[in-house]
Amino acid sequence: MTSRPSTRQRRGASQKDSATEAGEKPADFVALIAKQSLPKTRQMHFERLVAATAINSSNTATFLAQVKKNRVPVPLFEKKRVKLSSKASEDTEYLPATYASFNREDYIIIQAPTKENTVDFWRMVWQDGCKLIVCVVEQSQMTVEDDAEKCYQYWPTKPDAKMEIGQKRFTVKLVKKKEEKGFIIYDVALSAHLDADVTCGKAAPKEDGSVDTGAGDDDSRPKHVVIFHITNWSNDIWPDLDQLGPFIKILASKEIQIIKRAADDYIPPVVLQGFAGLNRTCVVWVATILMKQIERRECFDVEYLARHLVRIRPGAFSNPMSFFVLFGLAFRIASLGGWSAYEDAKDRIKEIKTSALATMKAREKQ
Repeated sequence: MTSRPSTRQRRGASQKDSATEAGEKPADFVALIAKQSLPKTRQMHFERLVAATAINSSNTATFLAQVKKNRVPVPLFEKKRVKLSSKASEDTEYLPATYASFNREDYIIIQAPTKENTVDFWRMVWQDGCKLIVCVVEQSQMTVEDDAEKCYQYWPTKPDAKMEIGQKRFTVKLVKKKEEKGFIIYDVALSAHLDADVTCGKAAPKEDGSVDTGAGDDDSRPKHVVIFHITNWSNDIWPDLDQLGPFIKILASKEIQIIKRAADDYIPPVVLQGFAGLNRTCVVWVATILMKQIERRECFDVEYLARHLVRIRPGAFSNPMSFFVLFGLAFRIASLGGWSAYEDAKDRIKEIKTSALATMKAREKQ
């Protein structure tokens, strides 16, 4: 069986590494951003961040062979891409998803499912035992049709509704729905009818390439999965950080809750799903890790995390707006974590937003 190539996260393991310990204190971060208030200075930092990543035919061979299966041709590195196990004769092991790990914290970044490959999305969720999914596609861009320009609605949204996926290979049932400002939380039950004996969430490769198949959940029972859906954040628009900040805080808390409730030492990756799996999706990746560092009272380094992700996910911050939003959001979650006063954060966010709008306006004139 093909298995996941990411670093296995273990419950109770130390959550620190040299990167986070060498990060900035909040006061240092504030001082640095204050010095970068000019749009030209911030544009320079953006260009440095999105510098070309080493991509070649040897480390992206499968992606190049399967490029038509991607909504947007974002290269997937061979060692990082998600590989699916095969259960049916028509199964393929490829889907446009990559593991994005940092400091023993595992994530999957994936492009929006289509009507055709929704079954592969749920195969991935079942295989890796994923318990938490984040959909970063605004409500207006969701569809139940086969639309190449929109994200397929891969879970039910009405109370007690069910979706049969892949000729009843999977059943997704809505258990509970909770609407918040700017996002909705769905609790769903995922049942597998063909894949029930797939080693769910336990196939983690060791250093020598062998597979560890320790004890885990009873695969015959439905799996509880939580979906966080950000409903009103468009790609080129400055979002409401008073909604996005609390969203990140709740998301980070949910992830920590899942870690604490783990039955064994396997912690499943969090799925971050956007249309292309870039920009907004990558902002959520960085911000969620930052939020956990803030709550652990650790130092943090926004640009270091962004650079780390760019090496894994080429084009991660190809839109300057997302780059600016990331830094503004860092101030908002720092204030939520008690590291800075809310009024101070608002002033800095206002400066960053002004720079963002000026940069986007200048790009429109080019």
